[in-house]
Amino acid sequence: MHSAERSEMFGLFSLYQYEPDHAVVVAAELASRLIEGEPSAPGLVRTRVHLSLDRATVVVHELWEGREQRQAAGLPAPVEPPSGPVPDRVTVLQGVAAPGIEGPAANRLPGLTCVVRRQVADSAGVRAAAGVLARTGGWKREHPGFVGAAPFLADDGRSLLNYVQWLDEAAYHSYMSDPRVRLGQEEVTRLEVAPASLTMCRMLADRSVQPTSRSVRGWV
Repeated sequence: MHSAERSEMFGLFSLYQYEPDHAVVVAAELASRLIEGEPSAPGLVRTRVHLSLDRATVVVHELWEGREQRQAAGLPAPVEPPSGPVPDRVTVLQGVAAPGIEGPAANRLPGLTCVVRRQVADSAGVRAAAGVLARTGGWKREHPGFVGAAPFLADDGRSLLNYVQWLDEAAYHSYMSDPRVRLGQEEVTRLEVAPASLTMCRMLADRSVQPTSRSVRGWV
């Protein structure tokens, strides 16, 4: 688990929007390809495949030891989807890791995740937003079922990305019902220049450098 990512790490999120039936098919194929594929490229810490709760978006998340390692691997960005349905929209979000928060379930795979993009005025606003999340999130380290939050300073210089993870939906609802969530979000919202974008997902497949964390989940 790498929720408290080292600052030199590089994260990339490829989001593909489809008609719902098409997204389910693509997610299943990508999950199978991930688990059965060739050994990971040098410097690749993990790759995960997700399907949004509305079954309309496939999210592929990569975490690398650094930007240079991904460039050396010569991989496309976004990750190349399988042949078949053409996505209605493709979005690539990427950036370097900022200090994150690990919860008590940090060594377990998440069942539910959220990819958050917060847009602010400039790079100073990005750093300020990251600071708010770190400063107001200490309680999350003890919250049952919380896996972690991994923020990234986006390459556009105006966005903070956050990859938030819980064990399951019960853990998510317990987390969201805590009033301390609202306090932190209100402070971050004051820095935003546009509404935050959130993609809630189920994590379907994980391939990490640790052999024990390589697994595939159902996508019902």
